[in-house]
Amino acid sequence: MYTLNASEIGKIIKELRLRRGLSQQALAKGICTQPHISNIENGREMPSGFILYLLSKKLRVNVKYLFDSHNDSNIPYKNNIKFIVHSFIQENDFDQVIKILDEESHLFKAPEDQQFLLWAKAISHYYSYKDFHFSFMLLKTALRKTCKCLKFCSEQELTIMNSISILLSESGQNRKALRILKWTYRHIHRHYYIEDRTLPIKNIYALARSLSRNHDYHACIHYCSQGIEQCLKYNSLYLFGELYYEKGLNHYFLHQHQAALEDFEQAIMLFKLKKQYNFQRFVEMKIKEFKLGVHCNQDGKEGEFTKL
Repeated sequence: MYTLNASEIGKIIKELRLRRGLSQQALAKGICTQPHISNIENGREMPSGFILYLLSKKLRVNVKYLFDSHNDSNIPYKNNIKFIVHSFIQENDFDQVIKILDEESHLFKAPEDQQFLLWAKAISHYYSYKDFHFSFMLLKTALRKTCKCLKFCSEQELTIMNSISILLSESGQNRKALRILKWTYRHIHRHYYIEDRTLPIKNIYALARSLSRNHDYHACIHYCSQGIEQCLKYNSLYLFGELYYEKGLNHYFLHQHQAALEDFEQAIMLFKLKKQYNFQRFVEMKIKEFKLGVHCNQDGKEGEFTKL
């Protein structure tokens, strides 16, 4: 006996489909037709119990979740907590993240919520204590909460894969990190829908830095330019200054001094706009060194800005 009407079921299925990055056609494959999915999502048709079961399997949720999620009155509050956690992570305030997660952990019971909790704990613990092994273990545990195969990854799973690759790169396992970053890049850009517009930027920035560590400076500059285009496309300041700095640093490694100086100046302007004065002063110091002819460390480790 259904406790939800067709419209409510349709909204939940559409939300889950978009979260998984699936088109209507991809969700319908092997189950029903694309117009059938369209009718279900628009509330024009109530799926049979069998169709609902098959859809839930493909969306990687229990059928019970479709009904429980509608009755969860904490969803708006949980979403607000997630937004606040993301904001503190972007501001590098990991103490606040840990405090919030400790206070609100009782709300995160569903597998996807537990996954988010573990991901946020992992990166906060890493940047607070630099404990690679513990943080890496948390990220792998988080991924296993929902991920049974890597063919269709949710946006949150791609975020975790990106974080795993950054940890690997920072721990000296750059070759392995590059493979995962490139894989994540392909899947992000194949994804039907990405809600978090910072994820592609974050991935491109991590990929660029990893390429720089591999002394592939031309490729690094290419991806930095692509990341800058993403920032402009979505009117986002997220990692905008960092991308210009990384691009300038790699121009400098290639002895393209004028291009490097122009990129550094763009980075300063953006850091000043975001009131990131420590970053601003750091780049100003690099420009001073640049004008004096002091060469940057060629391993690319000097002055990196990291974002998991």
